[in-house]
Amino acid sequence: MEAKKPRKITPEEVVEIRERFSGQMDEMVQNLNRRAWEAIEAEGNPGNAVRPDRSVVPAEKREAYFATNYCLGYRPAEVALNIGKYEPRLTALFTEHGVTCGAFITAYNPEGTQQSAEANSRDHAALLAQVAALGHAFIEGEGADATGEWPAERSVFAYGMDKATACAVGRQFRQDAIVCVGADAVPQLVLLR
Repeated sequence: MEAKKPRKITPEEVVEIRERFSGQMDEMVQNLNRRAWEAIEAEGNPGNAVRPDRSVVPAEKREAYFATNYCLGYRPAEVALNIGKYEPRLTALFTEHGVTCGAFITAYNPEGTQQSAEANSRDHAALLAQVAALGHAFIEGEGADATGEWPAERSVFAYGMDKATACAVGRQFRQDAIVCVGADAVPQLVLLR
């Protein structure tokens, strides 16, 4: 039996879904933020992550970061990470690379402010050099806004990069947030400012 291909959701449908479920989505985001902070506190807050209730990142931007698809590789068949959702293919990649964690980081558009293509390319090259200098194997990819309103941002997933190191690298490139994944293969958004 042939599996059906999933239908792409149109931007209009995304808006309709957001309007219909906005109250529930707000509550879900608040719950995810609370759970993320509880996890950070339980770990002793490696990397000095910022509590969601103390972040200077506006709520609508944080919401957008939660809704972003963090894609490893550029082909549709590659792994797509979603915040708070277990990704079994990541477990296999961790095993293949002999690691138990990783981090998804971009150098594009510092502090969520769009900059030129040239500046983004320069910063991305510097990020790749930094990750390589730290000795991490990596795969390039992109963070893609599910609504298509914000251009995709070239990124890197660094195998074996712990949260503290990832926070330092993210701050070096003046990012609002990064995505960290532990051995449980559940991506977590980590606010940096």
